[in-house]
Amino acid sequence: MQYHLLITLALLLFSLPATAQLGIKGGLTVGGTYGSAEEFDGEKIESIDPAIGYQFGITATVLELNAFRLNAELLYEDRRGVKNASFTIIPGPDQGVSSDIKFKNSFTYLSVPLLATFGTGSFNVYIGPSVSYLLSATSESTNELTVITIAGENRSTVQEEIDLINDDRYGESYINRLNVAANIGAMIPLAPKLKLDVRLYHTITDVTNDDEDRSLIDRVTRPQDVRLRDDKDSTVGLQANLVLSF
Repeated sequence: MQYHLLITLALLLFSLPATAQLGIKGGLTVGGTYGSAEEFDGEKIESIDPAIGYQFGITATVLELNAFRLNAELLYEDRRGVKNASFTIIPGPDQGVSSDIKFKNSFTYLSVPLLATFGTGSFNVYIGPSVSYLLSATSESTNELTVITIAGENRSTVQEEIDLINDDRYGESYINRLNVAANIGAMIPLAPKLKLDVRLYHTITDVTNDDEDRSLIDRVTRPQDVRLRDDKDSTVGLQANLVLSF
């Protein structure tokens, strides 16, 4: 997938007008996906940890008017995050089942930010939207199970990799294929052709598909009657990129 994407980015780069100010960029993201934490017995069972992703692509100035510029980008983004869930179910007298689950999520997107950029010198600030199309979405889950009975404890670990787009357990993609985010950031000069791009983004649209977003607790306790969750999940990230201009 990345090999074919690199070819596409190169073709788009060379098809832009010769007068356009072009650049290439790449860097890291620290972020994750969050929403309304699921509850069990009146307590929240979920927590979110940040994870490191990455992005790379091309950038071009499509309009320039004195201190204002309109920049467009085409990026390949790998947005990552970690979700933890811990709960204990008491199925009967002298019995208990504790579950500690960790989901390591990786969502890859083809993104097109359109950024209004302000500043007369080398230092610039910008703001604008980005539209992203989901290419892949996977989750590596690790479930640490502890079964408690009168005879003692029995511990086991279940690991699984889930395709959140094509898995048979979902009627359609669990993650929405189209995503819109708001971006704000600054360009800091490092050298005549090199800048540091620091950006904060936050999704505006719901990341998860409400028609497939079902309760984690219900999957364990009542798999024949799993209820949908009515919440909104958002992705937030802090990016740091090096931008090399031509």
